[in-house]
Amino acid sequence: SNKDHISEVILIDDYSDESQSAQAKIFCNKNDWVYARNKKNLGPAYTRNRAVSDFCTQEYVAFLDSDDMWVDGRVNFIAEMIKKYDADVYINNYGYELSGDRPSGDVRLLQPVSCLFKNLLQPSCLVIKKDIFPGFDASMRYSEDFDLFIKLCFYGKVYYDASILTILGRRQGTSGGLSGNKLKMRLGELRAYFNSYKRKEIGPIVFVFLLFWSIMKHCRRSLFK
Repeated sequence: SNKDHISEVILIDDYSDESQSAQAKIFCNKNDWVYARNKKNLGPAYTRNRAVSDFCTQEYVAFLDSDDMWVDGRVNFIAEMIKKYDADVYINNYGYELSGDRPSGDVRLLQPVSCLFKNLLQPSCLVIKKDIFPGFDASMRYSEDFDLFIKLCFYGKVYYDASILTILGRRQGTSGGLSGNKLKMRLGELRAYFNSYKRKEIGPIVFVFLLFWSIMKHCRRSLFK
């Protein structure tokens, strides 16, 4: 976008087919972007981590999956908001079609307890200070974004902006994407709670309550879908 100033663009190819890889590499060379390709398909968590650890040189990093897009001016707008709030992490809302609406101004500092019940982090909506980025859990293929979200809310100043500044290419929870597998997503959520317990962010009573709450939520949605 001509409304945004982006210091660097890093494209990590998670082992796409040869023709797509060749096209991506040519496009990156033309635009002076960094291009790298995984030697095998390693999943989104590993791929995002690699972009940050191996190539990122800037103070803040933003993620954008291949089927998503940002609205014009998102980068500059969030850069201003990060300065305004001195934020470590800034997460915006998402939608599925461009509306032309201006940013809502509905911004709030997230409290750790509120992050345990609803995942507000979609990776293409995340901007984070590189120095505090703990990385996605690359051993998780489901709900790794929720695991990161909980971790960030306990250790950084996380701001959430209700403005729709990211357009997703696929609806969350629909078939064809990872989020479409509701059982594995639920198991991923349970693992995220277990990880939080292991990190001593939550105690045993809260951990058991969250496990029960998550299972009951899954049963209710399965029965009344």
